[in-house]
Order: sequence, then structure tokens, then C-alpha cells
Amino acid sequence: MFATWRREAIRVVLSLLLLTGAAHAAPRLAGQDADVSALTVSGLSSGGHMAVQFHVAHSASVKGAGVLAAGPYYCAGGNEWTAYFNCMTPRAFTPLPALSKLQAATGSLEKAGRIDSTKHFMGAFPPVSATETGTLTDFDQREFVNDGPHSISLADAGYVYVPAACRTERCHVHAAFHGCRQYAGLVGTAFVRDAGYNRWADAHRLIVLYPQTLARNGWAFDGSFVFI
Repeated sequence: MFATWRREAIRVVLSLLLLTGAAHAAPRLAGQDADVSALTVSGLSSGGHMAVQFHVAHSASVKGAGVLAAGPYYCAGGNEWTAYFNCMTPRAFTPLPALSKLQAATGSLEKAGRIDSTKHFMGAFPPVSATETGTLTDFDQREFVNDGPHSISLADAGYVYVPAACRTERCHVHAAFHGCRQYAGLVGTAFVRDAGYNRWADAHRLIVLYPQTLARNGWAFDGSFVFI
């Protein structure tokens, strides 16, 4: 189920990065004429795991990733037990998978054409701005999932930060993935306002997408059990 959710979530976020619109109670994610040729991602904890998966699998499009308190690519290998015990809570009897095995698995996926080449990179960046210049608004996430966002644990609405410069200039896009128990339904706008991304986005002329999840417990649509 972990692998299925990951693939579906990546597909949804890629749709979000195209900045297409939606109609509902929250405002539309209006087009910003964004330059998606050099996407970047980042995340904290479980969001960091997501950033790693996203970056490696789509490195031809995703040029850089910032990862905090998360594990290596393909750590779980699609196994829920490994994901929780070896990757999220490693112990003596459930250690992190050997990096050599993960590198070999990544190479196999690359050769099979299931992920992009691992040879794509991005250069250095300027410093962070002292103050914020842009606007933070919510947007509808519902149109990006055919079965509805709740089917893959996405909330109805996410957030987007648009620096003032991006209203008149073409900007790149960055997706920031929150960690466990950091979704807006639990912490409000604390993560999207206070994690430091917005001042950083001003300096780099980046539109920041903040996809939002929700907590789910019970049976998932594919028959597996979900606990968050």
C-alpha cells in the first residue's frame, strides 16, 4: 500500500506543480506562468521521505531536494513493515537497510526506466531574504485526484506562497512537504508560515506549494490498513 500511495501522491503533486486551476470553496490555484523546468522539493520527517522519493524518481524534472530527518531513497522497498520499523523507527533487530542494497535497487529501477537518471543536479543559491514580500493563500486540491483527495489522505485544500516578484516575473516552483502531525487540520498555518520557506522563496523567486494531508485510520481503498 505504501508504494501505491507513493506513486499516486507523486502523480498528484506533479499535477499541482503544473499550477492548473480548480473550482470549489477554497480559491482556485490560478496559473502563475511558472517555469517548471527546474522544480525543487523539500520536506521534514515523513515529508522528507516524500521529498527523497519524489526527487530521485523524477530527477530529470526535480533539480534539487532539501531533506530533514528522513531516510534514503527506496528505503521501504514497498513493504509497510520495513517502512515503519526499519526506516521510521530503526532498532538493533530492525536496522536501516544497507545503503549498498538501496543503491543497487535504485540502479535497477533506473535501468528499467521506472525512474529518471540519477545524474541530474542543481547549483548554489543566493541568501535568504530578511522579510516576506508575497502572499500566502489556500487553494483547492480536490480536482487533482479522480477519486477525491481523501482517497490518498490529501485534504480538500492546500497552500501556495507567491513572492511579489513572481506577480510580474516568471518564477520556478518548489514543493514543501510537511511531516507527520504537521498538517493544517492539526497545526493550522504554523508550518506554512513559520517553517522559513517563504523568505527563502523571496530570495530565489520561487512559488512554494504546500500540499496538505489529513489523518486517516482504517481500511484503505486497496484493502490495506492505514494508520497515521
